[in-house]
Amino acid sequence: MRSEVYSKEFKDAAVKKVIKLGPSKAAKELGLPVSTIFGWSKMYGMSSSMKTKKTKSVDKWTPEEKLDAVIKTATMDELTLGEFLRREGLFLANLEQWKTDLTNGLKSAAGRPRKDPELFELRKKEEELIRELKRKDKALAEFAARVVLLKKSHLLFGVDEDN
Repeated sequence: MRSEVYSKEFKDAAVKKVIKLGPSKAAKELGLPVSTIFGWSKMYGMSSSMKTKKTKSVDKWTPEEKLDAVIKTATMDELTLGEFLRREGLFLANLEQWKTDLTNGLKSAAGRPRKDPELFELRKKEEELIRELKRKDKALAEFAARVVLLKKSHLLFGVDEDN
């Protein structure tokens, strides 16, 4: 293990390079281990771009994010896929499960009729009941008018109401 002493100016320049290029590219360019770069970054002020991103839990991903991840990773090669999984805090099994869930969701949606037959029957029944209610309402209004007319005719002609 070699131990070299680097000047403060070199370390500052390395940290600035890390901010521009990212830790792994800067480490390759400078010929240094990534761990050394991170050590210097902590010592000389770590930028927010170098901090490891906190990944959210797998169960907190929204369906849109899951679909987006499945689409993004569909064309990735193994190296890029591995990098993506590490960056997002996922496992390959998570992506495969999401892909299966999405496929099953599409299959069940395709087998289902567009309109729910039960809902159709309920709407038909509702319309029928509304028509019947209107018909009975008209009949009741007609009967009430006849009763009023009958009472007035009895008053005019003096017929006994008990008959």
